[in-house]
Amino acid sequence: MSVFTSQQLCLLRLSANTWARRGAAKRNRISFNEETATEVLLVDLAVQFPGEVKIVPFTKKQEAQTGADWAWAFVGPDGISCQAMLVQAKRLDDSDQAYRSLYYRGGQSGSTTVQSQLDRLIATAQHHALPPVYALYNHLDDTSRVPRTSCGTLNLIQSTLPESWGVAIAPATAVRDARPDNTFDCHSRHSLPLHCLLCSGGTGQQDAMGSAGAAAATLSAMFQGVSADDGRRPELVPPFEPTIGLPSLFQQAEWAHSARMENGAEAFPDLGEDFPGIAGAVILRDPEAGESRYDLADRSL
Repeated sequence: MSVFTSQQLCLLRLSANTWARRGAAKRNRISFNEETATEVLLVDLAVQFPGEVKIVPFTKKQEAQTGADWAWAFVGPDGISCQAMLVQAKRLDDSDQAYRSLYYRGGQSGSTTVQSQLDRLIATAQHHALPPVYALYNHLDDTSRVPRTSCGTLNLIQSTLPESWGVAIAPATAVRDARPDNTFDCHSRHSLPLHCLLCSGGTGQQDAMGSAGAAAATLSAMFQGVSADDGRRPELVPPFEPTIGLPSLFQQAEWAHSARMENGAEAFPDLGEDFPGIAGAVILRDPEAGESRYDLADRSL
C-alpha cells in the first residue's frame, strides 16, 4: 500500500513536472515565468487529480496581472467539508538564489508607494477570510541545498526526492516577516513541498474530511505563531477548521462554471469586477467514499 494518498501522489507529480520544466527552461535560456508555470500546473492538475476539478478564470487573460492570486478550495469525500486558501506564485531565478519579484511593489504613483503584491495578497486573504500562501516554483542545480527533513513520509521511506520541491508552499505571513530577504535558503526554512499540504502521516489513508481536513491541519501547523493582535481577522488565525460548504467566492465560481457548460459558451462569465485581484478559482473535490480513484492517480504525463 502506498504511503501517499492518490491526491498526494498527484501533487507530488505536479512538483516533479515543474522542477523538470524549470530546469529545461534554464538550460535552454527560455522564459518560464509565474503565469506560464501556473497555467501549465493547472492543466496538469485538471488531467491528473483523482477527483472532480473545476478551474474558473475570473478575468480575461489580457486583464490578468503578473503574480495575481488564485483561490483554491479542497472539498472532502463527504462533499461538504471545505478548506480554502489564497495562493500567489513566485519562481526562483535562473541563478538558483532568490525569488526576485517576491517583494515587488510595481512602481510608485505620485508620492504614494503602490501596495506590494505581498501586502495585497494578505489584504485580499483577510477580506475573504482565507489563509494566504505562496507557491514557490523551484529548480536547483545543487540539490544538496534542498531541505531533507521537510517531508516525514519521504524520510520514512528513506527517499530524498529533491524534485518534490518543484512546487513548495509557504505561509505569506512568514514570507512577510522575512522581508527583505528573498533568497531560497531563507524561505526554504518555512516552506513545505506541495504534496505535504495533504499529509496523511505516511498512512496513505484519508479520514472522513479527506483533502479538506488534511489541508486544514497542515495550514494550521504552518501558520502557528500568528495572532490576531496585529490587525489580522480572527478567521485567519489557526487552528483552521474546514467549513461546511463552499465559501461564497467558490459558490460563484461554480455558478460561472455551470453557466458556461450549460450555455456552451467559449469563455466563463467575467467575475473580475466582483473579485478584484483574484485571477480565478480552483475547486478540487475528492471522490466519494468507496469510489475508485487509483487508476487516475497512477497516470503519468
